[in-house]
Amino acid sequence: RRLGHGPSPTARIFRMSSSQPISSSLMSDASLISGEQASYLAARLFGVRGAASVLKGERDQNFLITGEQERFVLKITNPAEDRKVTDFHTQALLYIIKSDPTLSVPHILPTVEGATEAVLTDDDGNARVVRLISFLPGVMAATVASDKDVRSGIGRVLAALDAHGLRDS
Repeated sequence: RRLGHGPSPTARIFRMSSSQPISSSLMSDASLISGEQASYLAARLFGVRGAASVLKGERDQNFLITGEQERFVLKITNPAEDRKVTDFHTQALLYIIKSDPTLSVPHILPTVEGATEAVLTDDDGNARVVRLISFLPGVMAATVASDKDVRSGIGRVLAALDAHGLRDS
């Protein structure tokens, strides 16, 4: 469910316990965001209400936001992440969706102010980019045995990306 327009997409996050499970050493210097805070941010910044649960992430803190009818992923970047990398990810997803909306890729959902992302300042004074993307159900590729069908499926997606100019030069 979406809320009305809220205040500026800049929010203050308070330091949480360092016992939250994060799968990246980059998270060691970042203020940790709780599930309760993630739910608050999803509602305040994106107008999406739901319970938040932690998802594993390499660099970002990721939360599954489960609403009444839909699920989303709230991504909060690590302050050590180069902003250009975050911008690249965002622009790549937007390009793919524009080029071929039939491809199964996450869609970036706008903030209540219509932006593709919000920036917050954590308790340590670090800027962190917050994005909300659609949730794609499935399993992690690393947990699936590779067979001909899996490899063919990956090949079809890569061929479609290549056809839209997303080749590795």
